[in-house]
Amino acid sequence: MKTAQIFLSILTMSLAVCTTAVAADYTLQIPPGWDKVKGSTALEHFMKKGVSFILTVDQAPPSAKTPDEFVAYAKKALTGAFKNVKFEPVKMVSINGREAREVVYTGEVSGIKMKYDAVYILRNGTVYALTIGGSEQTFEAVKADYSAIFNSFKMK
Repeated sequence: MKTAQIFLSILTMSLAVCTTAVAADYTLQIPPGWDKVKGSTALEHFMKKGVSFILTVDQAPPSAKTPDEFVAYAKKALTGAFKNVKFEPVKMVSINGREAREVVYTGEVSGIKMKYDAVYILRNGTVYALTIGGSEQTFEAVKADYSAIFNSFKMK
């Protein structure tokens, strides 16, 4: 649980997440075995085998009008939040017909090596961040669920 708490606090700090009233704005299906995290400030927060899935929504900064500009902003924030951050090449993806960017990265926090897979979708100045992460040891444990979670996300 400590890893999940670290994950949530770093993600929240690094992206200055504000989860305002957009809950009716999307649908999402989580595969079996993921437990909802009670008391989380994220719109959605589930855990399975030490790995967290978190959905957050925030206004994009004025400098991030395109998905690529938002990725540049996010990378800068994440680089400031973690030690030894390494990013894999950014992938252009489509989530239910919406242009998005997928960013896989690793970093250290409190001596723990973490790995994340984040999908960023921009819509009318709003960023939907779907992030899955855990320690490098647990990250692969539920990797088969990642694309199912990402691809189940639909905006109304």
